[in-house]
Amino acid sequence: MRIIVLFVILGLSIASCGTRKRTTYAKKDSKSTVHNLPDRKAKDGLYPMPEDTGRFVKFPVASIQDYIATFAEIAQYEMKAYGIPASITLAQGILESGFGKGELTLKTNNHFGIKCHTGWEGPYALHDDDAKGEC
Repeated sequence: MRIIVLFVILGLSIASCGTRKRTTYAKKDSKSTVHNLPDRKAKDGLYPMPEDTGRFVKFPVASIQDYIATFAEIAQYEMKAYGIPASITLAQGILESGFGKGELTLKTNNHFGIKCHTGWEGPYALHDDDAKGEC
């Protein structure tokens, strides 16, 4: 009797374990909606550009919260123009510039570590951010 019960339990446990994963298919919605996005490259009229006085403007930023408060509106305008979330732009600026306190930011107003390419003929600054002996 014990052998029969053992074989029944063993048989049920083997039968209950499937050897392959079952695939289920969801029905496709035949009424999908297509949304046309506005032209993000057309910046005219999105926000007024500040007058370029040719002078470097420093912003008093003491903390990450100050950095966000100072540059949030600009990041939102850029989000509308280019589709990059303002939170990502601010986070990258905070990371790359040390929330506006980094040497490159203070020297050149470069918050994102942007580098010039070989065809660049405008002003530039040399900056080495590698640790001593790294490169």
